Amino acid sequence: MALQFVLGGSGSGKSEYVKNLAIKIATADRKNNVLMIVPDQFTMQTQWQMSNAHPDGGIINIDVLSFSRLPRKVFEEVGQPKRLLLDDTGKCLLIKRGAIKIKDNLHVLSRGMDNALWSGEIKSAISEFMQYGIEPDDIDEVMEKCERNSGLCAKLSDLKLLYTAFLSECSDRYITNEDLLDMFTERLPLSKKIAESVVIF
Repeated sequence: MALQFVLGGSGSGKSEYVKNLAIKIATADRKNNVLMIVPDQFTMQTQWQMSNAHPDGGIINIDVLSFSRLPRKVFEEVGQPKRLLLDDTGKCLLIKRGAIKIKDNLHVLSRGMDNALWSGEIKSAISEFMQYGIEPDDIDEVMEKCERNSGLCAKLSDLKLLYTAFLSECSDRYITNEDLLDMFTERLPLSKKIAESVVIF
């Protein structure tokens, strides 16, 4: 099946149309495999709706997956990255471990390191950097636009050091959720199941 776009305003029936299309494809031939990719919060609801709408009362050859579950499905088939996936707690622990090593080089953000919330705040900043593809060296460009002795410049300098230390701690042993989709795109061409499926977003 070629690439198709289903367009329309809010409430025009797009979701209903693609759900019915998925059922039609799945029931036309039991060998057809349909993958429905939905936001994380709608997986259970969509599975329930599909099961109720399906003439057989079940969805044997329709998989309802979220963007966070899809990579894991592919890794189950073609093999997982050798690096371990870090959850938020793991990130915080690695940030703290890296920060202890560079504590003497931090100007501002070393204060409060003993506070339990400190690593969570740093983790949030680093996660945002990773989500938007900002590398530690990119922070230099922002620092150049700040006044050299300003508090912002000092914080950015510390964040760069902490970000670099975190990446060093991850090294070849760990990956984060932000890296997961990059690894997924590398492994995706190896998946026969995806290649043979109708994928609906």
